[in-house]
Amino acid sequence: MTIEGYFYTFASAVGGLFLPKVSRMLATGSYAELEGLFIKIGRIQLFILCAILIPFTTMGKEFINLWVGNDFEHAYAVALLLMVPGLILFTQQIAYTMLQAQNKLKYQAIVLLCAAPINIILSIALCRLFGAVGASTGICISLLLYNCIMNFLFFKKIGLNIPRFFCQCHLKLFPSFFLVLVIGFMLGRFFHAGSLLAFIPKVSFLVVFYILTIWLSTMNRYEKKLILSFVKKKKD
Repeated sequence: MTIEGYFYTFASAVGGLFLPKVSRMLATGSYAELEGLFIKIGRIQLFILCAILIPFTTMGKEFINLWVGNDFEHAYAVALLLMVPGLILFTQQIAYTMLQAQNKLKYQAIVLLCAAPINIILSIALCRLFGAVGASTGICISLLLYNCIMNFLFFKKIGLNIPRFFCQCHLKLFPSFFLVLVIGFMLGRFFHAGSLLAFIPKVSFLVVFYILTIWLSTMNRYEKKLILSFVKKKKD
């Protein structure tokens, strides 16, 4: 829960900041600009999420063993199952902000009311068979179903080009993420850390490799300018 909580905190930090801008764009009918903003913010969110998820996916089991011991090894699978649906959910914060700005939150409420019983039924059934991993699997399945239905509503009720969003956001970034995943799994397999102190340099190397990879092969001019302006502001 702690790990998933950090994941949620980083992911949700950006979304609410854009409500005034989205409202202005809707009022002026700037739907093309809104779709561009949807993709821009989605990509930035995905960069942030994968900076957490990729190291945890490749080295999370080792980290948990070092942190709380082998008895809690199953917590790795639990955390991973809770985090993975966020790659869709948290990259679409602008779409949810558009729902709010257009006063169409009833659609989200209806989907949540339908997803909640499915979540409960699946979690209870799978929990009896597989314990905590089963319960988190039920949550993961219901969240993925929720994401699918909400994307259909974004496409039909708001008019967002969802296929274009996934193409520009997730598919274009996938090769870089996959390369970092491979390097992470190799580090996890061949370089075992005996303590948290020894683990820190290993995960730090992967994070630095991740940043360099996306900077050199994936980020566009707007994203690089945004990061440089943020770094400059921090220095000032």
